[in-house]
Amino acid sequence: MKHAILVWSLLPLTTLAQAPTLTATTPARNAVAAPRLSPVTLTFSGPVTGAADLRVHGSQWRGQRSGTASGDGTSTLRFQPRQAFAPGEQVNVTVPATVRGSGSSGLPLASGQVLAFQAASGPATGTFQPRPIIGDIYGSSTGYYDPQLVDVNNDGKLDFLQTDAVSSQNRVLIYLGDGQGGFASPLSTYVGSEPFSLAAADFNNDGNLDLMTSGWNGAVGRYVTAIALGNGQGQFTPRTTLPTSQGLSTSNGLAQSPRAADLNGDGYLDVAFLEHAPGASGPGTTAHTSLLVGMGDGQGNFTRLPDRPLPWAGTGGARFRLADLNNDGRLDLLYHDPNNQFGAYLGNGQGGFAATPVVTPGIIPQLLVDFTGDGVLDALSISNLDARIHAGNGQGGFATTGTLAFTLPRAVHSLTTGDVDGDGDLDVLTSAQVPNPGGGFTREARVWMNGGSATFTAGVVTTAAYGPITTGDVNNDGTLDMVILDTYSGYISVQLNAPLATAPTMSSFSPTAGGASSLVTVTGTNFTGATAVLVGGVPITTFTVVNATTITFLMPAPTPAGLITVMTPTGQASSNRPFLLATATRASANALPVQLFPNPASSEVRVLLPASGSLQAAFYNALGQCVRTTTQPAPVAEARLDLHGLAPGLYTLRLQQGGRTATQQLVVE
Repeated sequence: MKHAILVWSLLPLTTLAQAPTLTATTPARNAVAAPRLSPVTLTFSGPVTGAADLRVHGSQWRGQRSGTASGDGTSTLRFQPRQAFAPGEQVNVTVPATVRGSGSSGLPLASGQVLAFQAASGPATGTFQPRPIIGDIYGSSTGYYDPQLVDVNNDGKLDFLQTDAVSSQNRVLIYLGDGQGGFASPLSTYVGSEPFSLAAADFNNDGNLDLMTSGWNGAVGRYVTAIALGNGQGQFTPRTTLPTSQGLSTSNGLAQSPRAADLNGDGYLDVAFLEHAPGASGPGTTAHTSLLVGMGDGQGNFTRLPDRPLPWAGTGGARFRLADLNNDGRLDLLYHDPNNQFGAYLGNGQGGFAATPVVTPGIIPQLLVDFTGDGVLDALSISNLDARIHAGNGQGGFATTGTLAFTLPRAVHSLTTGDVDGDGDLDVLTSAQVPNPGGGFTREARVWMNGGSATFTAGVVTTAAYGPITTGDVNNDGTLDMVILDTYSGYISVQLNAPLATAPTMSSFSPTAGGASSLVTVTGTNFTGATAVLVGGVPITTFTVVNATTITFLMPAPTPAGLITVMTPTGQASSNRPFLLATATRASANALPVQLFPNPASSEVRVLLPASGSLQAAFYNALGQCVRTTTQPAPVAEARLDLHGLAPGLYTLRLQQGGRTATQQLVVE
């Protein structure tokens, strides 16, 4: 009997000691239109702790996001980013193994998990208006590669980056964006010698994007992947290199396709790239291709893992991608080799991969996204001008017989995806160049509109350009624009997405600088129904839509700075200059000295002013809502403000006379 009682008493302890599991996520894994302002919410099988260890990385703005984590002691952890995600931005979330069950006997997650989703794009027409092309001021070059749209100086405006692999240059070119669809003349920065591949990511978790390139390093006589850390002001300092393997080939390995990802779920980005060694004459020089992996420490340093041999040799047409193909929270390796073999090695969550690939024969993948909306990644392939979608099976494989999506008029140079009309599904953008019968070439870029469930409408030619396409919101209207690196002409073609006719516009805001409790007035058009106001990407908790042309709000504490953005159901508008934090000297010069009495007041409050002049007054309640405005015409040296009709409570009274302002607290009884 005692033995039976002892066993029974241990059963609850065993239950309490079970490791928690992640059961649901919001946004969902592989979502393609996640709300830009919403938190990341993670639901577990039981109460957990470790919210502070969650890591959220964005691909275009700031890298690792700062924010507020909560939920310890419950079954739901929540991370609210301080700043909104960029339209169409790829977001990666790490749930590390330091998340564990609540209580002293709580066990950690079996392993860290990584999930990905894409932020929504705003509504648009999906037609494009060309901007003046950006010229190649250094002369035409065939050494330009890997166009990127990322914000390297943290001003809320996407910049355009490309590598220049010409041996005499050794640079990455940075074209700083103006937030209106234009770009400045390029700045150059050194990351690695003769760079021909480029990736941007935050390797040291400081909220600034860093750069990674692959290229030839003549000093060591080898190809290397190089890392340079960004300071958030558009400047980069070389930090480390990961060389290819020594010895077996005359080229010592061609490093290609650098990728940044958290391969072991610890919250620190790792790096992976391909090494192609063609071999040389003599014994022991067998050609090979390997995956090289460096595990990051969150400081910009990497520990090299043993090379992962891959089942092909040679460089032509080989490419790979890291993604979670079976939704187990571990990143897998998807490859397409020069022999047109398409396969995947499932990841083990520690930076390694399964010994045997899952092979899907007979297709050549071009894109890997969730086209069907089931949360599982699908592949788009092109064969004989037919673009087909091959549904993923959730186990690393894909259907060999694809569904016809659309038929191309000619062979394409590059493809990418983006929700260019903001309807919640991904469209396809292509660029192509074909010879004309009479000589010359026809160059074009097209958009293929997804009508939902991966049914596409044949697109029209949007521009005469040919080369790699990258997408992003370059004019801060919330819609996806495209930038094409025209490899034929050596120019950069910027194409702005046309917004809806009812989208808002912004003409001005006042004041241009301030601090906490500053009352900001924004003017423009189509503000009715505004859903959010942001400053520097940070949502303002409370704002007042005065009318279709005016919005007011009080600056919170701490006070954000940066571009002001108004979001509505039909679009977004942003200022062309930032709201600045006022210095003490400037604030003092613009301050309006006033006296209020009585305070508290009931029916009337008197305002003593330093000089005569017209006075504008606005009352804001405890929620920050403007509940009354009034104007006392000139001359006024003492104003009497009627309080009848105001509910008892604390109000913020904003007073303006000429170019000087004052903000006072008033208690109404």
